[in-house]
Amino acid sequence: ALNRGRASRVQVAGCRDGDFVRFSVRDNGCGFDPAACPGPDEGHFGLQGVEERVEELGGEMKISSKIGKGTRVKIWIKSEC
Repeated sequence: ALNRGRASRVQVAGCRDGDFVRFSVRDNGCGFDPAACPGPDEGHFGLQGVEERVEELGGEMKISSKIGKGTRVKIWIKSEC
């Protein structure tokens, strides 16, 4: 968020909600088009790598971003406890 998104503010929140651990990261950076997000073919592994790890844990990840409006990443992972 700070390096690539040029954000001046990053907010991190999390909680336990029943059988899930939920958290989000939101920034006020430059934003991007999630449908055109660069991946390993372009030398970027960040968000794709996070999503792969979340899925390995049986969770879900959602990215919301608009150019010029920042980005928000939400993650839900089923708690084992």
